[in-house]
Amino acid sequence: MSAPRPETESQRPTVLIVGAGSTGFELARRLLGSWRVTLLDVDPGPAKARFSGVLPSDRFVFIDGDATSRLVLERAGATRADAVVVTTGALDVTLETCRILKRDLRVADVTVLLRGDAAPRPFQELGVEIVRGVEAQSALLAAAVTKGSKVAAGVGLGRGEVMETEILPNSGVIGKPLASLHPRQWLVAAVYREDELVIPHGDTRLEAGDRVLLVGDPAILPGIARFLRTGHSEFPLHYGTAIVVPADAAGPAMLPEVAWLARHSKAQAVEFVACGDGAAARPLLEWAQAEGLPARVACTGQDTRAHLAEAMARRDVGILVQAPEPIPWHKRLGLGWTPLLRRIAPLRSPVLVPRGTFPWERILLALSDPDFDAEAATLAIDAARCFEASLTVGVALAPEFVTGAGVADELRRQQDEIRDLAASYGVRTARLEFEGNPVAVTLAACAGFQLLVLGFKTNSRNSLGRPSVEQNLVHRAPCSVLVLPH
Repeated sequence: MSAPRPETESQRPTVLIVGAGSTGFELARRLLGSWRVTLLDVDPGPAKARFSGVLPSDRFVFIDGDATSRLVLERAGATRADAVVVTTGALDVTLETCRILKRDLRVADVTVLLRGDAAPRPFQELGVEIVRGVEAQSALLAAAVTKGSKVAAGVGLGRGEVMETEILPNSGVIGKPLASLHPRQWLVAAVYREDELVIPHGDTRLEAGDRVLLVGDPAILPGIARFLRTGHSEFPLHYGTAIVVPADAAGPAMLPEVAWLARHSKAQAVEFVACGDGAAARPLLEWAQAEGLPARVACTGQDTRAHLAEAMARRDVGILVQAPEPIPWHKRLGLGWTPLLRRIAPLRSPVLVPRGTFPWERILLALSDPDFDAEAATLAIDAARCFEASLTVGVALAPEFVTGAGVADELRRQQDEIRDLAASYGVRTARLEFEGNPVAVTLAACAGFQLLVLGFKTNSRNSLGRPSVEQNLVHRAPCSVLVLPH
């Protein structure tokens, strides 16, 4: 088979760039390899100077003239161009140029760069494709930061919510089913493996060299792309970008741990949520600003204490912080659920009950129920990786006459699975078994740790004969608790 003939200059598509300033120059420089480029400007001298000595002069054409003149646009080849891009600075000039291109010259493919807070509606009515300056710059910066990933700016809502990344050979996600990654505000839309398109599902396992197309919240996609590409921890971005603190429960004792978490995790902001006009959150915002933390205030129509799930329903929650609360004696024995457990039960994001035991250098993941959700194990592993902490998987073994036959063996099997999962992420785990009353022995074990991680089954039993282990640990643990409702 003969080799393909090289593309001739006449076969290249043509683009007319209106506005030869810094943006026009950079766009032209990037397109010159595969496009025939014409630049139009009232004074293209500076652009000519930029190009001088950089590229051969026969690779592009400069046209001097006013882009608001139909004759000038025709002379520049607007009607023959495959695409026209308008990058002029003055908004009135930009709009008039677009009107002539679309209404008078009937140019099909026109893209305009809007800067600042320019209203898009007049351009939308003309049928012009709009690229916001801040969005284009953010997409390029995100691509640079994410190294090896591509941001699709202008796709979907035009906010960079589509991204492609490659799975490196050392990534910890290789061989794991997608369902085990527990995506929340993102998903894997497609996997390109060599020359094949793989339509992903929960059992799809990623391989080294796969190119993965991600769709999701543009605020977290760069972090998720890094996580998939290299396996590095992005805690807590799987769930959201903010550490959310209801203002009505934010006591001063918990704030130092919130500040430490904000500085050492991948969370992008601390969000104080207040009912009404937000007045209750203003002192907290001032505190965060004094600490140098990125922070904001959000107002909600619901009392966060009485209607926590409703208040959090549309929030970007990476971790929700709830102040420690005492547990009445009858709740310890299993006679009903506490208000705190009732509030967090409908949630699907990690909940932190801070007790000031930070930094988190030693983490305990506690198992007491064979019906354990693996997502809590993934959360504990990710936290251990993020904070370079040791991870211990502890199993509370109640007497067999209480639990029934086989429960201890099932818990040990889960312990082995978590160890193997952690090892695949480069995290070594220690094993710990304690026999006796699961609440008492786990509480005693917590004394040697700064963070206890729990999975809380919202439909679990809680009765006088079998009080909820998780409820007791959330309220009575001597260390901070990170609990994941499921």
